[in-house]
Amino acid sequence: MPQSSQSRENNSCRIVVPVYRTLDAAELAIVTHNLKKLAAWPATLVGPNKARDVLEKLRGDLSRATGAQIAVLCYEDRFFADIEGYSALLMSRQFYGAFAGHSHILICQSDALVLSDRLDEWMAQGFSFVGAPIFKGYTVPIRPLQFEAALNGGLSLRHVQDAQNALHQLIVLRRSRAVRLLEKAGILTFANRLLGRTRIATIEKRLNEDVFWSCTVPSLLPEFRRPTPEIAAHFAFEACPADLYEQTGQELPFGGHAIERYDPEFWQAHLPDRLAARVAEMAQNRVAKGKV
Repeated sequence: MPQSSQSRENNSCRIVVPVYRTLDAAELAIVTHNLKKLAAWPATLVGPNKARDVLEKLRGDLSRATGAQIAVLCYEDRFFADIEGYSALLMSRQFYGAFAGHSHILICQSDALVLSDRLDEWMAQGFSFVGAPIFKGYTVPIRPLQFEAALNGGLSLRHVQDAQNALHQLIVLRRSRAVRLLEKAGILTFANRLLGRTRIATIEKRLNEDVFWSCTVPSLLPEFRRPTPEIAAHFAFEACPADLYEQTGQELPFGGHAIERYDPEFWQAHLPDRLAARVAEMAQNRVAKGKV
């Protein structure tokens, strides 16, 4: 795995699993596998207030199955109603403040798969945010493949204090007609030159939180460090996993995201039979729900 020039001491991590509904059998098996693989680290199930009973039952089941230390943390239902609400939560001070006792959090959604226990190695790299690389075309990558600057958040390692510092330094404005006029006139650029450590960030109303953390924030705060896509590929695969596998010298990453969506056959070919069967089941469930 490529080494960063910077490492950090006193690393501790909490695994954060977003859950907003009852998991099906395949998802439950994947989450159980992940928490077993990372059982040395405490975990938190995060979800809406209306699903508290679901999360508490799941916490008990997972604790018994994995031996992991697991907590439950609930937020307002609106944060789990859609992607926009979820992004708002993961761009908020209250979210990162809840994990201030840890140096890092690992967001590990129910469609993410952890392949190794090398979490401490990645924490030592000194990155503020790392996730799977994204290709131009996003959900429908365009060939020949080219990397976007953004990294995916579905399986992502985040430095808590760096996120908190960024949210305290940034004045985040949603783009409106007035804001666009200020941008066009160069007023916001001029203001950023005068504000010292504070910066004005302008974002689209439906901006996904992982684009905010891996593109917007590093562009304004150079100290907020993200890896290159080539390095990030050693952390996680998402779209085009077979291509990334060749790029990493046929080395599997720390984990994968959206394993049932992007080339599930790749994952089935590289996983033990038990996990391969679960990925196949998740892919079948996706088709049955009419998702592409």
